[in-house]
Amino acid sequence: MVGERAEFAPLRPFKTYRLFHYGTSNKYFYALLVLFFILLYPFYVLCLALVQMARCSASVKNVEGQVLLLNANRKAASLFCRFYKSSDYVSFDFERGRSSLSGSRLDIAHYAKVSDVLGAACDSLLASVMWPIYRRPYFDFPQLYVAYEWFLYYRMLVRINHEMRPEKVYFANHYDRWAVMFDEVFGDRYLTLIQHGKFSNRFSLPHKLRNVKRVVLLDRDSFENLDQFLQCPDNLDVHVNVEPIDLSPVEADGSSVLVIGQPQSSVLEIQLVKLLTIDFPGLNIFLKPHPLYGDSSYKEIFSLVTLVEKDFFPEVDVAVCYESTLGTEYEQCGIPVVWWGDRKPMDISSQLRAMLNAN
Repeated sequence: MVGERAEFAPLRPFKTYRLFHYGTSNKYFYALLVLFFILLYPFYVLCLALVQMARCSASVKNVEGQVLLLNANRKAASLFCRFYKSSDYVSFDFERGRSSLSGSRLDIAHYAKVSDVLGAACDSLLASVMWPIYRRPYFDFPQLYVAYEWFLYYRMLVRINHEMRPEKVYFANHYDRWAVMFDEVFGDRYLTLIQHGKFSNRFSLPHKLRNVKRVVLLDRDSFENLDQFLQCPDNLDVHVNVEPIDLSPVEADGSSVLVIGQPQSSVLEIQLVKLLTIDFPGLNIFLKPHPLYGDSSYKEIFSLVTLVEKDFFPEVDVAVCYESTLGTEYEQCGIPVVWWGDRKPMDISSQLRAMLNAN
């Protein structure tokens, strides 16, 4: 396996972790859930494999092209099309990365072979066996729910790299399991990383991407944080692509703030909105949920905010953001942005109050 040198697990955070807080009162309930998942995991993998085999095409189309876009998140397509104006490229669309693109498109349903499906199933089962051998935490075992998908894409991308032999490869993942895969599989190509959000400066990863040749940044300040997850950033070809969004005036009496929603900070955002309604009466609060996750987690504050559609960008006095691309885009339009960092809702509320009162 190409990625074995990376010494990483192909995982993502378990999305329902905050429902259990398994280190506190619900520890035993969560332990039973993990045990239940372990017992059913082989059947889970088998079901995924059977469903995918039913979707496999009888004949897999050949891939031709010199430019490949790995469209693994919803921002990849739009960011790529900002600076790549030609339609002469191939886009490999992941399940959550579909978008209207002018180039040729491939997806898992039209490119997976039966051998890929069976191999991914075997890899996933082997990963579950190796989990205790490598002394991975018992409570984290449910993270393997994404292992089958990861191994399946890995096998297909290895084949694409061998058959297509693209000259240039683009992707918009920073330091997740997909970024590690792309960096390893396409290490022999001219690999370009497109910035899709605020680079965090709060950690340094033990494994860093070592095969990226070029980065496309949303602003020059982001260059300072590249060494958090890239080896030798000073040797990279750096391109800064600034394309301001179109802001739309809003009818609002008094001050206005936009809360840019993200799944990892939704709980904090809800607390912040509640604080602002108490500390700053009359403040017009706009909420723009993450387009991938929707607004269901914000139901309790629907009456306190004005929900914003994904294609609408209100012109407000200030925006609040965790690490979203949109926060950087608002800054480029001259709108001040308050970044969460490690701060609490009370700290953000105090800063917003000071900024708005100063105006």
